[in-house]
Amino acid sequence: MSGKNLVLITHHFPFGSGETFLESEVPWLVQKFDKVIVLSKNVGSENCRFRAPNFYTTRISPQSSWVEKIKSIVIFIKHCKKSIGCLLGELRYLLARDKKITFGIFKRMMHDLFKALVLSQKIKNEIKLHRLTGTVVIYSYWFTSAALAVGLVSSKKINIKRVTRAHGGDLYPELHPENYLSYRQVTAQALDKIYPASRVGATVLKNLLSASLHSKIEVAKLGTCKPAAIPSARTSDTFIIVSVSSLKPVKRIHLLIEALSLLQTIQVHWVHYGDGSLREELKILAKEKLRHIPYEFRGAVSNHEIFDFYQKNYVDLFVNVSASEGIPLSLMEAQSFGIPCIATNVGGNAEIVSDETGKLLSPEGTPQEVAAAIRQLLSQSPAEKEKLRQQVMNNWAAHYDSSKNYAIFSDQLLTL
Repeated sequence: MSGKNLVLITHHFPFGSGETFLESEVPWLVQKFDKVIVLSKNVGSENCRFRAPNFYTTRISPQSSWVEKIKSIVIFIKHCKKSIGCLLGELRYLLARDKKITFGIFKRMMHDLFKALVLSQKIKNEIKLHRLTGTVVIYSYWFTSAALAVGLVSSKKINIKRVTRAHGGDLYPELHPENYLSYRQVTAQALDKIYPASRVGATVLKNLLSASLHSKIEVAKLGTCKPAAIPSARTSDTFIIVSVSSLKPVKRIHLLIEALSLLQTIQVHWVHYGDGSLREELKILAKEKLRHIPYEFRGAVSNHEIFDFYQKNYVDLFVNVSASEGIPLSLMEAQSFGIPCIATNVGGNAEIVSDETGKLLSPEGTPQEVAAAIRQLLSQSPAEKEKLRQQVMNNWAAHYDSSKNYAIFSDQLLTL
């Protein structure tokens, strides 16, 4: 098929519940491109969140079977020059940055290269299967080995443009074993554009890459949809506080529980959405610390269920106390409903939260600091609260409205 076509590599979308940002973005891609073909690494979920006449999906297992291992070796040998070029480029990059090359790092290098080689072949097969001609944009949603795979795809018959987004876990080496993310420089050299979702993400990338590659880096903001309805007024004397995150150490929900335990004289009701490995431990902590306030652990739910809660309940505050973030969808969603936000100054949080939209905390955060911010915002006068909520909605409309951001981004891809 001639014209403009797009191949998108994801971890989950359109299956399962991950990568919720894409629920708002893909409709724009489908509208702009003749064909959108998704290669998803989710092979377990039967739930498909999106369908369209020009939208196609292929599942690719993330597990390395013996067949795939043998196949990757064959591809490595077949494309020996390109494969060795990647390895040598990575070794030169690490040595130039005085990075000690341990066995663990070398093992990660080989694993990611083999995964990229196999995925690049699968991308080529999809292009051939769908008989794509003209211009094909190959787009990795994450700056991982999938982005390296995108960079390895070449063709003499079609015009290929190669891009990736970059979010949080795929940006910060310190979040990974041995402080290492593979093939930053090599991948960037092979791509046409890298789109971090935040300004701080762009800065991180520029610190990791040579100055000659900085022109390839361009911030592309994510966004959420405008709510169908927003509660106009509180209907009880109890303040509702919401948090949304997985229940794992980096999200530091224990810190929020400790902070809430300090609010002895304020009537609050805490609702948490999300699940994870610390669920039982945090439930025990909440039972011990929060005897004086009602709270709910509502588990992992769809975004639609969270929106429904926001539409039916006047939420007073949204709280994020993470130790590390990319730029959270949950903050954008809360702001679209005019909910003031409290967040730690990590990742891209400072690009969403300020004194104009809530309260930005120190990166470390303490229970006392969180509690003080909650008290300050809940003690404002009705007029001050209404002004703050309007500022919150204005901030969302100016910076995180998906109808604006994804229209711009899809046009950028279209005109590469």
